[in-house]
Amino acid sequence: MQTSKRTFTGSFVIAGLLSVLLPCVAWGQESAIEARKQFTGRQLFEHQWQPDPASLGTVAPLKRVNGDGLGPLHNGTSCAECHTNGGGSGVQHNITLITVDPRSRVLTDKKHGGERLLEVFPALLGPRGKMVFSTVVHNRSTRPGYSLIRDNLASYVPGGIDNTWFYPEQRKSSVIAAQPVVAGRHENVDFYLSQLNSPALYGVAAIDSIRVERIIALAERQSKKTNGKITGRFVGKFGWRGQVATLSEFITQACVNELGLTLGDAPRARRSRRAEIDTFSSSDSVDREVAQSDRGMMGRMSSFVTVTQAGDPADWKYVNTGRDMTFDEVMKLTRFVSSLPRPSEKPQADHSFDQVREGERLFGSVGCIDCHVADVRPVSGIFSDLLLHDMGAGLQSPLSAPVGMSTKVHLIRPVTFNERGPMASTAQSAYGSGDFDVRMPKPYPLDEPEQPQFPRGTAPESEVVYWDTLQREWRTPPLWGVADSAPYLHDGRAETLEEAVLWHGGEAAESRNRYYDLSRADKDRMLAFLSSLRAPELTENETK
Repeated sequence: MQTSKRTFTGSFVIAGLLSVLLPCVAWGQESAIEARKQFTGRQLFEHQWQPDPASLGTVAPLKRVNGDGLGPLHNGTSCAECHTNGGGSGVQHNITLITVDPRSRVLTDKKHGGERLLEVFPALLGPRGKMVFSTVVHNRSTRPGYSLIRDNLASYVPGGIDNTWFYPEQRKSSVIAAQPVVAGRHENVDFYLSQLNSPALYGVAAIDSIRVERIIALAERQSKKTNGKITGRFVGKFGWRGQVATLSEFITQACVNELGLTLGDAPRARRSRRAEIDTFSSSDSVDREVAQSDRGMMGRMSSFVTVTQAGDPADWKYVNTGRDMTFDEVMKLTRFVSSLPRPSEKPQADHSFDQVREGERLFGSVGCIDCHVADVRPVSGIFSDLLLHDMGAGLQSPLSAPVGMSTKVHLIRPVTFNERGPMASTAQSAYGSGDFDVRMPKPYPLDEPEQPQFPRGTAPESEVVYWDTLQREWRTPPLWGVADSAPYLHDGRAETLEEAVLWHGGEAAESRNRYYDLSRADKDRMLAFLSSLRAPELTENETK
């Protein structure tokens, strides 16, 4: 009887706490939004987000909160943490991704497949039981239990995972270079862990001003000039894989996935069933309006929705029913990022103007200029074609490039299990499949190795587009500001510009070899040119 009494009393106390705390949580986040109402875009960019105390699991066992601030899952606490002065960041801020090999036998294991996926990483199943082929393994959570789930991934990797690869505070570029992808296996689930580095943001408004038709025409000229040796294709203007169509979409996904913020009144584009290229073309005018109006995106937006943060893998019943950030705040952030000035050429003190100009000539003569195009009208000095290119096996990474306009591809049908996973972010498309339909290409049928490995093997040359071949495609990153944006490449494995050049393969292999054959003096001249591509300096007078 004593136990029953304590239980009743405990329930009464909890009920009392809930009756007091729930209104406070709602008031807390809405009042926080009100307090930020006068924030400029720059202040929002630098704002240090904090979790709401009621969401931490230490004040009361709340399962539903009306706005929870930072997280739970997050990779940083501010935009500026990963993009200092609009630039990129070191590997300590890398995003870790988990990708399931679609050849895994788990796809046909209807009896236990869902359980196996949940054991590996709960977010590999969506709340409706749909398999998620790739998702973010966040660095941190504001709530208890997640670190154990993250750490447990190492138990499925033969030999474990090097701490200086896996843990942000200890992470090193040299370790990533030695092992870019970590392969693991649990029962019938083969999975891979990979990383993405934070890209620089300066000059994005100029990039957004380039018309899609001009980029596609550039691809056609490029193919003719090289007799088909270089065949870039266009998917989107932003992201390492060109997987993000517009700047506003890029900002929205970063707020949701990197900071764990649920956005209220965020816009959702009306996705036409016409060719994807028409969607990208029509969205150009939308993003140009952002710099002129708080409602710049409304021209082509059909509805306002809530863009939700990822659920808590350690507590699937936890739900944020409120909002942490408003549509107006996202627009302010987008306008601020749009205002970041474009980089410029400025020779280093120890390099003469003649050295830099000779280095630029060598940059062209070895063939780098074929993809790192200096000018794409109306933008000069960008040194990019914004196209995807096959960069070879050395830069192959599990999360493949988007299928885009390709028609020579066989797609995987969505795989669903009886088990259910945590709530998925509705802005997951930048990093993985999420809990919705995506165009997931079939892999080449390679046999399962005795031990997990990446890549599993080599897919032969074929007109058919396979998952494996899309893993080698990367968008040509603009080189403006490259002197101040180390480390280099998509996962930050290269600490110097020369290391980055030597990692190039695939369509860039001939240019890499020509660089390798240069004399040391000519290599230094070419590197002097690259080191003249400096990042802009922000001032207090930048656009708010």
